[in-house]
Amino acid sequence: MKIILKVCKFGGSSVATANKIKMIKMIMDEDSNRRILVTSAIGKKSEDDTKLTDLLYLLAAHVKLNIAYNMLYARIKDVLIEIKNRLNINFDLESELNELYNHLPLYDENFIVSRGEYFTAKILSNYLGYQFVDAKDIICFDFDGNLNEKETIAKIKINCTDKKIVVPGFYGSYPNGKIKLLTRGGSDVTGAILSNALNAELYENFTDVSGVYVVDPKIIRGQKNLSFLSYNELRKLAYHGASVIHEDTIFPLLKNNIPLKICNMEDRHIGTLISSLGSNQKDILGIISKKNYIILKIEKNLTSKQKLLDYIYPKLFKYNIVMSHFVMKEDCVNIVIHKENATHIYDIIEELRTEKITKILVDEDVALISVICRNGNFSNDIMAVLSSKKENCKLFLSSENDDVYTIGVQNSDVIRVVEMFYNGLVDKIS
Repeated sequence: MKIILKVCKFGGSSVATANKIKMIKMIMDEDSNRRILVTSAIGKKSEDDTKLTDLLYLLAAHVKLNIAYNMLYARIKDVLIEIKNRLNINFDLESELNELYNHLPLYDENFIVSRGEYFTAKILSNYLGYQFVDAKDIICFDFDGNLNEKETIAKIKINCTDKKIVVPGFYGSYPNGKIKLLTRGGSDVTGAILSNALNAELYENFTDVSGVYVVDPKIIRGQKNLSFLSYNELRKLAYHGASVIHEDTIFPLLKNNIPLKICNMEDRHIGTLISSLGSNQKDILGIISKKNYIILKIEKNLTSKQKLLDYIYPKLFKYNIVMSHFVMKEDCVNIVIHKENATHIYDIIEELRTEKITKILVDEDVALISVICRNGNFSNDIMAVLSSKKENCKLFLSSENDDVYTIGVQNSDVIRVVEMFYNGLVDKIS
């Protein structure tokens, strides 16, 4: 008989208080197949709180710059000790915290920041009665920072098979034992790596929302979550800015076609199931907005598009500017760049002017809205919504497969236009 295994990952908001951790125990106890738990570091208790990870990044900066950090460290220690005491756990957390404090100048940023997940996992393992398995002992990277999949899988099978364990997410180790952090949100990836190595039946990712939504729930309240998505659809949403889960989470799961369920602890019986299965249903999967872009329109009377590109590309390369979108017409090109990548935009403009460019226009007030679709061409529907509201559209792009549409509007209009698309497209399909 096949042994069913579920890997569970709990995000920072799910471990932010003692009461939340008590709920985690209830969730793990209600299903005997839930035996592997991956945790993020303690998150924010409220909107005006600070994540433990952010406090640790700040601590690492203080240590590096030789700035007094005793008060900051005391705040970090208080966060951990308060939860431990409220859970009435009998283990010596204080000694480990004091050991860390006494040797802080010896540690680099990666090690210091990783202690958020490390100590959170220690608290959980002691409260649940599970074995603690340090991520540095099972998540292995080479010296170039790439995951050593073969060694990682072997160590996970040795240390995590047939046990109830808690693993801190977000980090692993180099061959010399030094800590390597994943990118922010990397605990999602840790859970996926474990799920793949142990061939789990399901990877459950508990977060602060009840699955994946078409629009950020902070913008449109009361909307129904998407019941299911394919792996590729979730990757597409993540690529265009949906922040439900780390975009690299999918790759380990694809290897064994392990389904992923994204759900809320308090509403865990609903959620979004992600698998290799597709759907024939025509649908809007996401309306995702991002602010603070620049559109650079460059015109030049030349006989070929290639000549125009030959003028522009070296300038972008010289100043290390990353394009978000690139639209080529007969005698002009529109380049879309996020402001954080546009530090040297006016240096480029000055250099292009010396090349006898006919005209250069710069629009610095642009937000992009991506409409991600399933099984249907929505171009006419989107244009109809824009026309009905007489909306000024700065940019309109469609992907080759007509499954992603990108619309440029003013930054100040972005929320209103997202609401407009939701009401005009999603409600229409529903």
